[in-house]
Amino acid sequence: MGWHDCQTYSNTSQCSSAGSCSLIPIDVSAQPYLILYGTGIRGAAQTNVNVRIGNIDAPVTYAGVQGAYPGLDQVNVALPASLKKRGQLVVTVTVNGQATNMAQLLFQ
Repeated sequence: MGWHDCQTYSNTSQCSSAGSCSLIPIDVSAQPYLILYGTGIRGAAQTNVNVRIGNIDAPVTYAGVQGAYPGLDQVNVALPASLKKRGQLVVTVTVNGQATNMAQLLFQ
């Protein structure tokens, strides 16, 4: 029996039909990756794309063209184990010194 590389995707929030939304806790024990989407990222060198979650710098493993949708860019981030049990934290992406809008994530 061989080792298989499998990927599963999970949402970080859920919204009811009434429009109220809540965060879904992220378990970092399985060494997950966060995938973020935006625009204006592809022109930057990967070393100029930074992600900060709370007070922790998270390693960016890819920053560039998303591939399926014209103009959409993607940032892949390895979520550090040090985020375990940190609760709700602000996520900021900085590209060439310009910070994006902030988002929130919840860590269990």
